[in-house]
Amino acid sequence: MPQARLDAAAGDAGNFLHSNGSYAQTRYHPAAQINTKNVGKLKPAFIFQTEVLESMETAPIVVDGIMYLTTSYNHVYAIDAATGKE
Repeated sequence: MPQARLDAAAGDAGNFLHSNGSYAQTRYHPAAQINTKNVGKLKPAFIFQTEVLESMETAPIVVDGIMYLTTSYNHVYAIDAATGKE
């Protein structure tokens, strides 16, 4: 991934390129789809069970529709962020 894309991550509403959102570590995402009027209607879109039954080691990152998850014992999963399919 180009460094310029990582540098501009704070303003990228289509991705979550750092485990804390951006180099500023704010965990803020600039998407406007969720707001105070519809937040109460949120519900899970899918559930993904890893083979490792321990805690998640970091927040997931999302790059171009793929969500990357890391677990204990250095396992990494790539799942479709819309469907949850591995």
